[in-house]
Amino acid sequence: MPNWESSNQMDLWITPWEAMEEKQTSAESKNEPAADSGNADSDAHEIGEDKAAFGIESFETVMATYAELQASEDKQDKEDLQRLERHMTQARSLVKTYVVLEPETKSDEDLLESLKQSVAGSASGDAEKKTHTLVWYDQADAGEAQVQPHLRVPGLRNRGGHLQRFVRLVRQRKDPNQDLDPRDIYALCDCGKDGNKGRLIGVFCLAPEPDAAGKLQKPAPCKKQVRTWTATMSESSITERLAKVRGFSSINQIQRIHLITRNGLQLNEHQRLHSNGTNRGNFLGPFTASSWQQDSDAWLMRMKDKLVLLGKHGARIAVGGKEDDDDNIDASEGDDDEMEESGAKGGKPRDKNDMEPFLYHSPPSALCEELIQAVDPVAVVALAGDGRMAELCLERRIPFFGLAFTAEHCQALTARLEGHLGQQQQPAGRGDTASAQEEDLSQEKNKIDLSAVNGDEEGGEPAGSADGQIDGNNGQDGQVEKKPRKPKAKAKPETTAGDMLAELQKLAASAVECYPCQPYSVLGTGDGLESEDGKVLLYVLQRIRLTRPRTFLLENVENFQKFKKAYELVRDVLKALKDIGGKPYYKLQARVLNSKDHGVAQSRGRLYIVGVHDPVRDFRWPEPQAPVSLESALDPQDGSGPVWPHSKTEIRNLITCYKKLQDKRQPMRCDGIADIGMSSNWCQSSTPFSIGYAPCLTKSRCESNGYWSFSRQRKLHLSEYFRLQGIYPGRLQRPGDVTEAKMRAMVGNSFTVPVIAKIMDRLFYSAGLTSQPIAFDASTGDDGVWL
Repeated sequence: MPNWESSNQMDLWITPWEAMEEKQTSAESKNEPAADSGNADSDAHEIGEDKAAFGIESFETVMATYAELQASEDKQDKEDLQRLERHMTQARSLVKTYVVLEPETKSDEDLLESLKQSVAGSASGDAEKKTHTLVWYDQADAGEAQVQPHLRVPGLRNRGGHLQRFVRLVRQRKDPNQDLDPRDIYALCDCGKDGNKGRLIGVFCLAPEPDAAGKLQKPAPCKKQVRTWTATMSESSITERLAKVRGFSSINQIQRIHLITRNGLQLNEHQRLHSNGTNRGNFLGPFTASSWQQDSDAWLMRMKDKLVLLGKHGARIAVGGKEDDDDNIDASEGDDDEMEESGAKGGKPRDKNDMEPFLYHSPPSALCEELIQAVDPVAVVALAGDGRMAELCLERRIPFFGLAFTAEHCQALTARLEGHLGQQQQPAGRGDTASAQEEDLSQEKNKIDLSAVNGDEEGGEPAGSADGQIDGNNGQDGQVEKKPRKPKAKAKPETTAGDMLAELQKLAASAVECYPCQPYSVLGTGDGLESEDGKVLLYVLQRIRLTRPRTFLLENVENFQKFKKAYELVRDVLKALKDIGGKPYYKLQARVLNSKDHGVAQSRGRLYIVGVHDPVRDFRWPEPQAPVSLESALDPQDGSGPVWPHSKTEIRNLITCYKKLQDKRQPMRCDGIADIGMSSNWCQSSTPFSIGYAPCLTKSRCESNGYWSFSRQRKLHLSEYFRLQGIYPGRLQRPGDVTEAKMRAMVGNSFTVPVIAKIMDRLFYSAGLTSQPIAFDASTGDDGVWL
């Protein structure tokens, strides 16, 4: 077994926080500022300079807790450390898997390529299932008003140029001619700005074509259908939000969402989540507008830091006058122009250090949730905004591509999303420091919400159910109300060993992954990763990265090692997984085992790759045992005569097998199994039978029932196929709608149960999940290669 050497080729698997730290470290080693991808400003503000300003200071608290736990020798602290590592690693992996954020400062070519390569950009809906890719554009997520942004809803940015660029990129990902994909739904919100419908819909035009003189003609409109939904905000929530400012200004209680599709809108019927009715209607709400207070779900930060995330490329939209093509705002200078009157009572000037929402008029989470519920998206492409749509996609495991303002916006929002998924497991009884840290997290929850990812399992609130979440309560006024806040516990209950074990079981203590072998087997297609079946391996690796089980087992044919690209991919990906401290996440081993050496009368060599996170004791492979007789797998003799095959090919191959038996001086009714379903040429040139055990069962041969028993003078029964895979026939019933041929195919495509059971038994023992293996052999022989 070759040793799996470490590889640095998998930069793809570095988590966002690790990437930020690597970027900063690399820049410091070169004595130069870290590169700002997509932002050419030389005086760009680095996220690492003040993480608290961008709502990610809780990450520093997590790292401080991690260092404290790592230095402790207390058993409880070690358990807390493992739990912290697992939760934060899962949060990082989830965000990295489902969310792609790109700054709008990149070129169109780079953004288009990134969109095409992303899961969200390459996903396609299913017309039969009525699923779609949702393309969501809310002009309130495109920026904020340059003056009094809390009162003024921003107009279309760059007079619609920003929307036009966004829509063009999304359409070009599938059609260079920019025609609408029938599996896309474009949802464009006007934020209550009357008269914007024509400008919103007018961006859907085909690419301009030149006339005979070479001059570009006016672009023709795309074929499209438009349906409009009306969303309302409750009057009481807007009144409450504006109680401290002068007047209502341009804020409107009604917003319109224009749904643009190539053909007529076809949706699966669903009940509304936050109001009566279904998605067949065109009315949504009323929804509760965000209150912009510390206890709301708004993303709050200092004004001067918000300007850094918005950048200098037009995100601050001029209102009431000529629109600036270039936002000449410098957050570091703090000129008086930045301190404009905010409209607050008493005329308090707007200060650089004031805490305010990142975007004042972003749509409430309930509206985004209602939209997702209505259209059944397989992916979402949208403006990144304050991340509410991205959070909902993460909760539902929907791929999301977001267009952010700047590279700093991408970094800060990534950290915020990770914080919402992660859970800080602060140990109880750690003194005043722990209490102070817990209180700080409570006060700053609106900046980075570390709500429990398994809250509903442990009695807490699930992720995304922070104070201010919208529910479906329909009172007399039909208004959506906030859920009452749960009282905060003064101290966290102490975590027991039983709780930890239960949590491990809930978070998948182990994973067994058997991906298709046909692309890698000797008699298979040999396409490897080039085939669709071969690419299932990528999803298997993604699932391990995402769930981070305590142990895992991969099984495939022995020949898989010869597919260098796939084999090295597995090696590199698994070795690239790190815990929160940067150490390898798994101890890895690999070995080829044959089923006939482990209690089954079938020669079935398979490659097994195992991984254990933080093993308590070394993993040892199961020792070979004495062969079992083939007779034990066959049904008893019934005294009936031979049942000869009917196929000419099978009859010809059976004659060949009996001739070769005579050549080997074996009796006609020997204890052997022959493969009589193969081609005649292959049967002539090979040894098509095995004595004392069965040859390796394959899916196709089992389905056609192409195995012959010399001792019984007939083909094998279904129950005998079961036993040759180590499955007790009485424990598995064939469903009525599954034919016997399909059942045989599933058995042939399965793994050998006793081998898997033995390996899993030793994995659990190595991980400390069991106190003693069932048949542990403490010999000190060769126990595989630690990779």
